[in-house]
Amino acid sequence: MSSTITVPYNGPLGKAPKLDASFTLKLEAGKQQKATAKEVEVGYITAYIIDKDLAQPGVRGAGGRLWVRELLRNAQDPSERAMIFRALYTRVGARRAGLTQFAEQLKGSKICVVDTLLIKRAYRSGNGIGALAIQSFHTLLPLLGGGRAFSGTVLLSPGMPLVTQKDYPGVELDVSEAKLARFYGESGRYVVYRAPKSEKEKGEFRTVMGRTV
Repeated sequence: MSSTITVPYNGPLGKAPKLDASFTLKLEAGKQQKATAKEVEVGYITAYIIDKDLAQPGVRGAGGRLWVRELLRNAQDPSERAMIFRALYTRVGARRAGLTQFAEQLKGSKICVVDTLLIKRAYRSGNGIGALAIQSFHTLLPLLGGGRAFSGTVLLSPGMPLVTQKDYPGVELDVSEAKLARFYGESGRYVVYRAPKSEKEKGEFRTVMGRTV
């Protein structure tokens, strides 16, 4: 399997450090076939590197930090990355109570947050492709060129509503979330940073997991 990460440039925060990772398999043609081998996409990841040091010139305090303004205080932002950050940080950018054991992981100036991670249905079922894809993503992050190399905390949610509801039709979100959490834990060595403790909290965020690379 081959893995590629592209970094299109179009500005800071949800616009600048966007990572598009694609995973492809090369399918060899049979000996009796004249067709040549072809590559097929088996999955992809969309992620963002959030720079917590970026600030609006001339604006002091937490309100001047772009990640606080765009991700924590913008309640209209339905993106996965905003949901993940609001689950872990308060409106002023402070780590939420109960996350002391992850203090080191969450205080870094740059954090990679996965917005979408999808392995196509035809390439699942315990064949190891999903594990290989996510491990390749981790391996490539510190090797990115153009000043984009990343080492630090990677965050994701196994309960991405838009992806799970579309890709697991007829499956309860809690069920698909539990299956994906096991996969991320076993294949990517992710641990749960914060999980909802009530139905009300489930309406505000889903489980958030993380690891360092």
